[in-house]
This record gives sequence, structure tokens and C-alpha cells, in this order.
Amino acid sequence: MGQITRTRQRLLAATALAAPVLLGVGNATLPKHSYIFTGTTEHALDALAATDAAPGRVRAAGLILVVGYTCLAAMFCAVASLVRARGGLPATAGAVLGVVGSVGAVMVTCWIALSVYAANVADIPSDAKAAYLVSLVKTSGLGNAAGLPFLGGLFLGSVLMGVALFRSKVVAAWLAVLFPITVIPATLAAPQDVLGGLFALPLVAVMARLSWQLWRRADEHVGARDDAVRSDPVAVPVPG
Repeated sequence: MGQITRTRQRLLAATALAAPVLLGVGNATLPKHSYIFTGTTEHALDALAATDAAPGRVRAAGLILVVGYTCLAAMFCAVASLVRARGGLPATAGAVLGVVGSVGAVMVTCWIALSVYAANVADIPSDAKAAYLVSLVKTSGLGNAAGLPFLGGLFLGSVLMGVALFRSKVVAAWLAVLFPITVIPATLAAPQDVLGGLFALPLVAVMARLSWQLWRRADEHVGARDDAVRSDPVAVPVPG
């Protein structure tokens, strides 16, 4: 049973590190101008042109980002598991908001990147493709439904998690401060193309350190449980 618990906790630690790596790869794979947030015909045509030049990259990047943001939700939960006693409340709130933001990010990725890809491969005139993308941004309501949880959840979640790490003192103070500082650019401000991958590197470094601590804690917990079992043998009744 102890080995199973250790394996699960190690898997959580590995997933937490995989999140920023996948986000960096996904953003670096996206061609420039293929990811639009403004509902103008000019930007829609630019996005269609960029997607048409490398449709495979847009599709691959969109799928990688979907998986990366899913792992990001697990990353927030994993980091929250490090916090004990002091900082417990902001850690829980940060994890909840981080999960909400990650779900919003998945919706935004499907809404924008994969919708642009789908419009590009559709057998309709370019004007109709651009009009579809403009209506998607301006009138569908998906922008507020997905964008607000995405932006608010990841921003507030990362800040609260940094506060929780700082108050709990389970990691160095500088690492707690760096957590939101690295999460926000890697998730909310990352550009497309190679520069987007570079934006994720600081978060990869921070999560490498936190994942190592999660990995080590898994070994410590299982080891402590095994020692407790050995020091408290079960009494066997002797027949009278």
C-alpha cells in the first residue's frame, strides 16, 4: 500500500513539472498572429493567413496547450499539498482558483486556436471565415464565459498560492515570491512563437524545485508510515 501511495504522489509531482514544460512547448509551437483576442476583420484575416501557412503547427500547439493547462490544474493542487497549518486557507483558495483558471484556459484555447484552425480548413470563402471569427469573439459570449475565469482564476490563484507558500515556510521565501511572478507571464502574457517558450522557462525552474520537494515528501511520508508500522506490531491473542 505504501508503494502505491508513493507512486501516486510521484506522479503528481511529475505532472506539476510537466505543466510549464507543455505550456512552453505549446506557445513556442504557435505561429505568430495565429492566436487572436480582438474581434476585428483585419486581425481575423491575419490569424487565418498565419494558420494557413502552418496548419499542422496550430493544431499541434492547440492540443499541447489543452493538455498543458489540464496539467496546470493538477500543478496548483500539488503545490497546495505542500502547505500545512499556516497558509492552509490561501492554499486551498489558490488551488480552487487555479483549477478554475486552468479550465478557463482550456476553453479559451479551444475557442480561439482550434476555432481558427477549424475555420481555416473549412470549405467556405475567406470573408465568411473572417466573419465567423469576428462573431465568435464579439457576439458569442464565450469571451466572458471563458476569458474571465481564465484571467482572474490564474492571476488570483497564483498570488494566493504564493502567499500560502510564504506563510507556511515550507519553501524558501524567495521561491514563494517567485511562484506568482513566474506563473503569470507563462500563462497570461506568453507571446506566440519561440519567445512564448522562453516565457515559460522561469516557471519550469521554479516547478522543478517544488516538484523535487513533492517527490522527496512522498518518500518521507511512506518511510515514516513504514517505521510506525514496524514500531507498533499487532498483538496476536494467545489461546487460553
